[in-house]
Amino acid sequence: MVLTLLPTAAFAAGEIDEQFTLAPGGTYYFDLSAMGIPGTVNDALPDKTMRYIPFTYAGTVDAYKLTSAMAATDEYAETNKYAHSLFVADYTVTHTVSWDELNAGRLIFGRDYAAGGVDYILRAPSVGSGSIGSAESQRGTPPSNEWDRILDKNDGYIKNWFGMYSWGQDTLSTSASDRAARGYFRPAAGVPHLLRTRTLLPVSVPSLKS
Repeated sequence: MVLTLLPTAAFAAGEIDEQFTLAPGGTYYFDLSAMGIPGTVNDALPDKTMRYIPFTYAGTVDAYKLTSAMAATDEYAETNKYAHSLFVADYTVTHTVSWDELNAGRLIFGRDYAAGGVDYILRAPSVGSGSIGSAESQRGTPPSNEWDRILDKNDGYIKNWFGMYSWGQDTLSTSASDRAARGYFRPAAGVPHLLRTRTLLPVSVPSLKS
């Protein structure tokens, strides 16, 4: 799972400049202890109480998000992509949790979150409903999903992905009952590897709220 924090400021169409003066790649800490994130807490977290969760600021990306379960098409992605800024959690927050459990907790399509007087939305990222390429060249489709747009900026912004999948918002284009995940063998991999009943390791990410 990824927790995103979406910025409040509207951005002019076609502009992809950074929305904020924060330098992409910087580390910021968020307190997620009161969010009741389902699943088993990741032993690798530097603070298993979730009071200090490190996030990497990925900066502004031009990407689509989803508001309900669907397989994003190229047309949908092109129409709905927009410039917004994201923080990406450096570790998976919990594991052994299903997409449905996260969705029931409003952590797939969006949940209000506030820190330091700033309002955010916590949610999973869009990751693509299919895939193209293989090995290091593998990417999700539509290509304007948030996961790949972050990797396009810097593949070091998504950390600690080896050996774990991360739930995304998207439904697989090949099966209306299966959800998409990324990671495990390499940060770009994983879109078609998912079984609906399988529990996966979620990654968390925030972004600044609109």
